[in-house]
Amino acid sequence: MILKNVKIKWPRLGDNPGTKYASDETEWSVDAYLSADDSKQWVADGYAQKERFDNETGAPYVKIKRNTHFNKKNPVSGVMEKSPISPPFVKDQYGDEMDQSIIGNGSVCNIQYMVRDWEYAGRSGKAPTLVGVQVVTLEEYSGGGTADEFTYAAKPTVDIVEEDDEDVPF
Repeated sequence: MILKNVKIKWPRLGDNPGTKYASDETEWSVDAYLSADDSKQWVADGYAQKERFDNETGAPYVKIKRNTHFNKKNPVSGVMEKSPISPPFVKDQYGDEMDQSIIGNGSVCNIQYMVRDWEYAGRSGKAPTLVGVQVVTLEEYSGGGTADEFTYAAKPTVDIVEEDDEDVPF
């Protein structure tokens, strides 16, 4: 399944996964802005319990995520072990792999996801799982808060005058 030509925010892909809500575990994720109708349909399809709205703009969005690992019980020791999961692919509009760290808020992307069924504690539902992102229009991430913004004064210079050894008084 694909969300086509959606603006995104907070892309956490590749080398910079985010942490899950109230947990130390990590996940890859991207928030995608949807139309009001598509947001309502997302909830109606059971992919979210309620609609989410951007605090600044009021626009509806959805979070699509993928775990960075899965827990699996070791059959010999019986201990739960974390096994890594490959990250979602990130490609440009031509299908070439691209550096995920330069994707900034406001980029327009196609987002591929799959829907999986889940059961937990007697409840069940559907969850979209992030497969990959294709960047259609890149808004390059410029970083933030790490640049040096201080103003510096020029260092004073001291002229050293060399005198003849004969003229030095003792």
